[in-house]
Amino acid sequence: VFNTASDAIRDTSVVLSPSVSCTVPIGKRLRLTGEGFLDFNYFRRQKTERSTDFSGEGGAEVDIGPFTLFGGGGGGQFKQRFSTDLDERLLRQEKWVTAGFVAKITSKISTTFSGETRIFAFEPSKISGASVPQALDREQLTATAQLRYSVTDQTTLLASADAIEDRFIKQKVGI
Repeated sequence: VFNTASDAIRDTSVVLSPSVSCTVPIGKRLRLTGEGFLDFNYFRRQKTERSTDFSGEGGAEVDIGPFTLFGGGGGGQFKQRFSTDLDERLLRQEKWVTAGFVAKITSKISTTFSGETRIFAFEPSKISGASVPQALDREQLTATAQLRYSVTDQTTLLASADAIEDRFIKQKVGI
């Protein structure tokens, strides 16, 4: 259960993860999508490590000629290991919004451009004397560009580039 070089603590853990995903077409050009899940994290002996994680999101796509516009958003709450090096399972909340478009250039070539903003907020806690929210609460901005080439009906070549910027919300200026 924990990262220890000696005196290992063994436990039995089970994760159940029911999820649902749906797409609802409205006419020929508009689609609404939704997705959600629950993770039930069970530890037999280490009861303090048990948690329930959840997430949900919704979106819409609309076809306008050779373009497909899309957007959506969602959020979730998770209690997972802080990192693979540390044992703490910290509660964090995430919220996100995404928007973009797909352009069909030819029957075999298309491009996608999208942007996303995602907020990470951690529960008030300290690790090694440092405030976790002050160190890790952030807004993450991501811009993505993709180029797809359909080689066959079942094979597609994909070139993708991401630009990611983290804006830390609570860090003190000058540190």
